[in-house]
Amino acid sequence: EGVHRCARFYTNPWQLTACAQRALKQPEDVVTENPVSTCNDCLLSNGYTGRSGLTVRLEYEGKVYGFLCVSAPSEVVTDVEELDLFREVAGDIAFALHNIELEEDHKQAEEALQKSEEKWRSLVENAPNVIIIVEPDSTIQFINRTMPSIDSESPIGKSIYDYIQPEYHDVVRETIQKVFETGEPGGYQIRGAGPDGSISWYETQAGPIKRNGRIVAVTLITLEITERKQAEEKERELQVLKEMDDLRSQFMSNISHELRTPLTSIQGFTLTLLRTDVKWSEEDQRDFLETMSKESDRLARLIGDLLDISRLDAGGLKLNATSCHISEILVSIGSNLASLAERHRFKTIVSPELPTIVADETRIGQVLTNLVENAVKFSPEGSEITIEARLAGDEIVTSVTDRGVGIRAGMVEKIFDRFIQAESVVTGQKKGTGLGLSICRGILEAHGGRIWVESKPGKGSKFSFSLPLSQKEK
Repeated sequence: EGVHRCARFYTNPWQLTACAQRALKQPEDVVTENPVSTCNDCLLSNGYTGRSGLTVRLEYEGKVYGFLCVSAPSEVVTDVEELDLFREVAGDIAFALHNIELEEDHKQAEEALQKSEEKWRSLVENAPNVIIIVEPDSTIQFINRTMPSIDSESPIGKSIYDYIQPEYHDVVRETIQKVFETGEPGGYQIRGAGPDGSISWYETQAGPIKRNGRIVAVTLITLEITERKQAEEKERELQVLKEMDDLRSQFMSNISHELRTPLTSIQGFTLTLLRTDVKWSEEDQRDFLETMSKESDRLARLIGDLLDISRLDAGGLKLNATSCHISEILVSIGSNLASLAERHRFKTIVSPELPTIVADETRIGQVLTNLVENAVKFSPEGSEITIEARLAGDEIVTSVTDRGVGIRAGMVEKIFDRFIQAESVVTGQKKGTGLGLSICRGILEAHGGRIWVESKPGKGSKFSFSLPLSQKEK
């Protein structure tokens, strides 16, 4: 109708006119102001002379984005259709502003996400660890870089067990399953072989990946620890060498004592018998000579042990193996065994119908004598010592059982080690050469047999050894 009208859109609160400020407080979306005083301050500030105007909030879903002020230079009566149109236009503008804001927020979110992904990827790709994500079916979903045990072909979609030594499958499977089932982190160490055959060690920490409170994958963070393992191995080797050196020193001290004792006894009784100022009775002389004989035998056994251990070290222990019966060996050493066990109850359970074995009778007799001697040392007087032989497949198993003090827990594995004295293992005392049981093991291994012990502290020990049957008995 030729009426000059103007409109201004305000988004800065400092630009709000008095009518717009009142519109912000009004519950109505459109406010019709007095024709005279409505927007004069707004219009005058923008070079217009207005007599009437309307102000509407640009509001969408409860949020006010600004105000739209419409004014005319003269008094104008606005009808209902114009007001509806004014509301519709304001609504469209508010909706457009809402979409612009959403688009801006989305753009900012995308930029932030992209920066976050770049930081994460840079961190993961440059990490010293190998990071693998494993799905519930054990397939590899992600890996940041390959290990020597993984070839150049991409492992994505393949089973994690394709790249792990079979001997470690169980420990890896148990660790991954535990994480999936409990959500608790776990870990393991495994060994891998590279394409060039080199051996590497890896330590892995496993943790859950959750989505909506549910574990959907497991992260395996792996670090190569080959150098650490090598350092630990060298440290263990040095410790073993130190222990061996300490044992050798102890052995030299013990063997010096063990050799000196019978020599001193023999020398003492010899000088006694040579005295001219005393006339000894035949009975006294016989006692002296018997003692000297026993000490000579003891000295001979010590020297024999030293020679045997030297031969075992050099691989030169010669056997005169023949087909024989275990009962025949027991008969040949019967007097020695009876002398050793004269203060104990001695029992033998050996069937004459047992098959023959292939053995050096003298050496197996030495083993039995040594085992019975140990049983006597650590059993109370009057207790029973039993020798039993039985058939076990293609072997004869012979056992020496006592009712003595037994062996402390955790020491059973060491009892056959060189320089380990049975006395020190059982009672804590340092006595003997510590070679007897080690020699027994060497003799039996030379026969193709083995030796072991079963023991309970306070209830006794059972030493057993096996020997193969002769060919004609198989």
